[in-house]
Amino acid sequence: MEYQLHERSHNGEGVYLLTVTDRNTIGLRGPVLSFADIQGRGNILRRDENWAAFEGMGYTKEDETSLGTRGQGKAAFLYHSRLPRLSSTGQDRMIMLYDTLLASGEYRLGVRYANPSDTVLEEPFRGDDARHVVSTSYALGEGEEIRLGLEPLSHVGARIIVPHLSEEAVSAIRSGELHRWLQRCWWRAVQVGLTIDLVDEHGDRRSVPVPAWWANEPWRSQTSGVRVHENIDIGNGLKIKRIVLLYDESLDEPDIEGVEPQFHGVQLLRGQQWIETLAVSDYIPRDKRPGFRGFVEFDRSMERMLRSAEKPQHENFDRRFSGVKEAIAVIEGKVKEFAEDHGWTNREVTRPVSGREQDAAIEFLRFLSPSARARVGGNSDHASSLQSRPTERWECDLLLEFPDSASTRVNWGESIRNVKVAARLEPPTSNTAAVSLELAKPDDPASRVVLATQNAVVRQGEAIVAFGDFQVITGASRRGQMQCAQSGKWRLTARVQSGGVQVARASRALFVNEDPPAPPTSKPYALSIAVENHTTQQRRINSGDAVGVLVSVTNRTPMAQTLELTASLGDLLLADKQQVRTRGTPAGATPARAAGVQTSIIVNPSGVVTNPFQPISLPPGRHPLRADLLLAGEVVAHASRTLDVEVDPPQIQDWPPFRIEQITGDGPYPRWQFNKSAPDDWGLLYPPTHPLCRALESSSGGRHRLLGIPAFVVDICAEAIIEWAMDPVVNGDESRMDELLDGIPTGASLDRWEEYREKMRELVRLRREPERTDEYGHLARDCAARSLNLFEERE
Repeated sequence: MEYQLHERSHNGEGVYLLTVTDRNTIGLRGPVLSFADIQGRGNILRRDENWAAFEGMGYTKEDETSLGTRGQGKAAFLYHSRLPRLSSTGQDRMIMLYDTLLASGEYRLGVRYANPSDTVLEEPFRGDDARHVVSTSYALGEGEEIRLGLEPLSHVGARIIVPHLSEEAVSAIRSGELHRWLQRCWWRAVQVGLTIDLVDEHGDRRSVPVPAWWANEPWRSQTSGVRVHENIDIGNGLKIKRIVLLYDESLDEPDIEGVEPQFHGVQLLRGQQWIETLAVSDYIPRDKRPGFRGFVEFDRSMERMLRSAEKPQHENFDRRFSGVKEAIAVIEGKVKEFAEDHGWTNREVTRPVSGREQDAAIEFLRFLSPSARARVGGNSDHASSLQSRPTERWECDLLLEFPDSASTRVNWGESIRNVKVAARLEPPTSNTAAVSLELAKPDDPASRVVLATQNAVVRQGEAIVAFGDFQVITGASRRGQMQCAQSGKWRLTARVQSGGVQVARASRALFVNEDPPAPPTSKPYALSIAVENHTTQQRRINSGDAVGVLVSVTNRTPMAQTLELTASLGDLLLADKQQVRTRGTPAGATPARAAGVQTSIIVNPSGVVTNPFQPISLPPGRHPLRADLLLAGEVVAHASRTLDVEVDPPQIQDWPPFRIEQITGDGPYPRWQFNKSAPDDWGLLYPPTHPLCRALESSSGGRHRLLGIPAFVVDICAEAIIEWAMDPVVNGDESRMDELLDGIPTGASLDRWEEYREKMRELVRLRREPERTDEYGHLARDCAARSLNLFEERE
């Protein structure tokens, strides 16, 4: 296999073309079949019908045992083709070409479009016509063409041609990221004869090697540190061909961060391709894991079964299939034996927390659970458009003009002008409401004063209440004035009541005779991904569930900015450098969000991947949802989520977002720590042997939930939930923070929750400024204490 980058010119600009070529294969042989032909056969193809298989999606081959038969790989090539948009429609275009030379001498060139519509040029170019197009250009229509300029194939095999290659793919080739992934996926196939070369646009060639620790197949000799188990019967005629485990303390090859483990664990191989890596945290001590490696191969009958259990993206096996659980149990048993032989198993043990500690921790964390929130309008950062069937829902905005549009500072004697409250009701019906405007100094309930109250008539779901201008003064106030006797931060709050019940609120901060905190100088832009299962409210998405997805953009600078958003769901491109216009955020104000991508998902049990248009159909599996925010071509923020379709997520419950476990061993251990087995599989570990925990044991005889060790566990949960939410912020991903702060916990004081939210938002700002570590640590402890107070004082 050869991946080669070619530089081309299009309308005077440099573009890139990728070719992926195989040699010593049989090529794309077999007849050319239309979709109607394939459907007439019930989507069943014969083993030698490679051309039809390559052009098809979601088919099955008779007695198929090879990988790559579900269309996922082809979709990846298509969605990395970024042609200029059609001038007539403004739509994106995605295309790939593919040519083949057969042993008979026949030469073909096929073309497939993903956008503007999923189309296959069913009758390919043949013979000299195909060679002419390949060596010159392919006509797109409307007077445009794709310059190819390639040598026609001279050996039996096939080639994929991806024109106008995306910047992400070009960057992955240049940085070596593609090289590292190919090694992780195909090292075993390389070891037994496959050659994979990457060639850049200058002709420099780099081959994918076998990892040094598996070179020369050390399991075939008495190599120190290597243990091999072969031909293991797991029942029902299924066998594990080989389990190989290795420990070498000198190993330092890191995993690619931010994704599932690759080398660090036991790799499961199928068809000589890496599918998934089993974590070994239960058996291998933390300090030994960097030097531990393992892989497993299966016999032919087991591989046939595993092909059915394998997810469409080839990223793991479904544990519900018979034989998968049994095989994993055997593998984990061998890893445990390996650890015991090295004397490791007694050094570190984790076990779930039980009893009052677990109950107290879960009660506290569920108090913060987003799924149990009372959404009082104006406190939700995400638009109601995520909801598929909205019930009556109120929202409001507090609108005003500061003396300086770039700052929330107001000096004594100056005025805040055009104060308005915009109330909205969904579904849009008529109603009445009472709207009030309050002023208060944070953390000082005695300072609260009602400035004005008006009744509003809501017509067709909307009402605007104008309160006019307010002058800021120090002494006694009258109508049209607000008394702010002290310098510093104050808050204006608008409240909307209907039927005597508060249904919406919104607030704005102002800084009197004092400059607000300066906007961040580094990483001022952020992304947030919200995913909501409208059908079950669970993280697992089942067949027929309706799911809403919203990708939002935040601009913390004072200036309005147009940014570009690229987003994908697995192989499906949701946005390709889509422009998102954001307004500026005055210094000291809460930044507003702009919706970037908003779509709906419907799970399709057939496993057929459709075009990237709403609604999207997804086959079963784990689908990564990724988003990049760009400014002047540079990525300024990145966010990601995983959608678990018809599979159980690693963290089964939706909330809490981590397990709570005890850890014991040689220690010493910190008061608490996170074990991050995967990006979405976290465990909160605490040592019951910690001196503070032991000291609290003597006071644990009481029946109150926050006495003794339960109080210790709840306290560390308050700190841990903040670290969990903050972890992706450094990359500009505020999804977890938004999830944590959206809405209001049931029974919580609205004003105290507002203070907690503001402190947490300030924490986000400090997280982006490494030089302010001391301030960050102090505020993080303050936020944890506030969350505990909210919990204890809840109604």
